[in-house]
Amino acid sequence: MALYGQNPYGSSSPWFSNQNNYGNPWGDPNAFLQTPLGRVGANQQDAAYYQRLISPFAGGNDAFSRFVQGQQGRFLSGLDQARLTSPDLNIIDYANPNVNFEQFAKQWRGMGLGARGQEWAKYAPRTRIMGY
Repeated sequence: MALYGQNPYGSSSPWFSNQNNYGNPWGDPNAFLQTPLGRVGANQQDAAYYQRLISPFAGGNDAFSRFVQGQQGRFLSGLDQARLTSPDLNIIDYANPNVNFEQFAKQWRGMGLGARGQEWAKYAPRTRIMGY
């Protein structure tokens, strides 16, 4: 599984936890994904698997979490393009080097505050409100 960092904003998903096994008889929450059946299931649920990967560090509603959640389309597009090269590519194998906290944090740090959605009033165009 991918290595997870700590969200500096302390946000995690209230609906899913990678630490809960949800009745999984193997004890380890990720053990089923390592089985052949689990790998097939992950491939059939691309969007859900992406959300599972990011939930420990970007499952909330802060600006960083929304940014990471917004990258889902780019991730799935990249996965589809990679599958054109290697049709047997598994989402788990594709995600391991591509989805981790450090990768998203690096992109986040490279963005300006306006692009992050923070301090929008400072970067928003001036407007005038006219009443009737």
